[in-house]
Amino acid sequence: MIYMSSMRKKRGSILKMLPVLIGIVAVSVLSLMYTAYMGIMDKREMVFQISREYLLRMETEGYLTEEAASEMVSEIEKTGAVNINLAGTTLTKSEYGKEIILSIYADIPMNEMVITNLFNINKKTVYKKLHITKKTTAKN
Repeated sequence: MIYMSSMRKKRGSILKMLPVLIGIVAVSVLSLMYTAYMGIMDKREMVFQISREYLLRMETEGYLTEEAASEMVSEIEKTGAVNINLAGTTLTKSEYGKEIILSIYADIPMNEMVITNLFNINKKTVYKKLHITKKTTAKN
């Protein structure tokens, strides 16, 4: 009988599990925030890749042609960007060796997590400004 009395269930407390539960919730929230942040970085990197491609085209042409400009804007729009502006971009033919500039202004959508209380997380879309300026020399 001594053996059975030592095998009884001990009284526990939920307070012993509270730090673990808080840790799980905190890691979950941080994971969601990291995922949202990486999404904006991915879109930003896509716009940088597009700008590099068109800068190389500009080198050979000596400027950004109207056709190339409209193609570039449509490619950037596919990433979700809005309000795309090419102000400051070289749009007239430049001489060999002269500096040419590609300047892109756009608003990129970003999902933002808003925590209103411990268990209520809302997602909303905000637009972050993006400005890319790249320079090279004309090789036409």
